[in-house]
Amino acid sequence: MHFADGQQSERAIRYGQDVQDWFLKLGGPPEHKDAVRTWVGTNALTADTGVSYRLYKSVWDNPRPGVPVERTDFISTTAYCAPFLIAITAE
Repeated sequence: MHFADGQQSERAIRYGQDVQDWFLKLGGPPEHKDAVRTWVGTNALTADTGVSYRLYKSVWDNPRPGVPVERTDFISTTAYCAPFLIAITAE
């Protein structure tokens, strides 16, 4: 996160807690107890296969709540998985 005063802060995306494989397969591995699944769906390619798609929600607290966040960089470490971002909301 890049703050209005020029300082920065990092937060890792944790596989199994913040994200998990977006393919939900019958009999697949169980989800981590901290994973928050927010959506499950299918499409024409998966409707009859026992596979569906899933999305997860991650929540983080601003480590500097008195300073506005100007922008967020979403950076991959080129690991096997490739997280993607759907939306950001703020309270």
